[in-house]
Amino acid sequence: MKRHLILAALIAVTGMATGCATSSGTKVEASSLSFIQKGKTTKSELVSKLGQPTESGIDSSGKETLTWFHTESRTDAKTFIPIAGAFIGGGTSESTTLKVILDKRGVVSDYEYTGGRQVSKLGS
Repeated sequence: MKRHLILAALIAVTGMATGCATSSGTKVEASSLSFIQKGKTTKSELVSKLGQPTESGIDSSGKETLTWFHTESRTDAKTFIPIAGAFIGGGTSESTTLKVILDKRGVVSDYEYTGGRQVSKLGS
């Protein structure tokens, strides 16, 4: 019985030490964008190399916009400590967005990449 309690406690502590993470969307690294060339790269090449976009749309002039959005949040394990977690916990979130505008032929006419990281501390 005592062994089971010790094992359960070790599993709980291990889980708390790792924190919690969530992720959504398609992550695109800035370093992977070198293949994109205005006036040359096609929609099929983009999808082949980056996967399906998170969003797409067409404006009134017929230009298509493809967007790859990714967000990832991690909660610091200290956040889960009863009472003290409200004062010493926190987390980080990162996001990236690649927005590509295609002309009527389905060729890249422009693109924009943004990314950032935010650190939050509870009780601050």
